[in-house]
Amino acid sequence: MVLSALGFCVLDGRRSRPEAEILMRIGAFAYLTGSIVGVVAETLELAGAAVYPAIVAYVTLAFAGQDIIGGALVASALIPRWIGWATVLWNLAWLASLIIARPGDIYFPILHLVMPVVIGAALLRRPTRGRQRTGTAPVQAPASRS
Repeated sequence: MVLSALGFCVLDGRRSRPEAEILMRIGAFAYLTGSIVGVVAETLELAGAAVYPAIVAYVTLAFAGQDIIGGALVASALIPRWIGWATVLWNLAWLASLIIARPGDIYFPILHLVMPVVIGAALLRRPTRGRQRTGTAPVQAPASRS
C-alpha cells in the first residue's frame, strides 16, 4: 500500500496540461490517504479490533484515487493514453463489481497493485532525452578542433 502510494506521489504530471497535474495531485492525495487508512486498519485488526468500516474507506479511496490518476494519465503525455483509460476502467469496474457482488467483503488488496505495476512498466519503457529506445548511449559527434 505505502510503496504504491509513494510511487504515485512522485509521479510527475508537470509535463502535461495544468488540469492533468491537478488531477494527478488529487488522485495521489486520495490514494495516499486511503493507504494510511488501510495501514491503520490492518494494524488495528492485528489487535483484534473490528475495522471493516475503515477497510471500506481504504478500498473506496484507493479505487477512487487510482481512477483519478488514470484520468490524469489520459490528459498527460507521460505514457500511452490507453493505459490511462485502462486504469480508469479497471478501478471503476472492480469497485462496482465488489460492491454489488460482495458487499460484506470488498477487501482484495491485490487489485490495487495491478495498475501501479502497469503504469510503472510503461514509465520505465518510455524513451527519455539523450537515450535511444534500445537503451544504449547516444552516439556523439566528435568535438571540432579549432
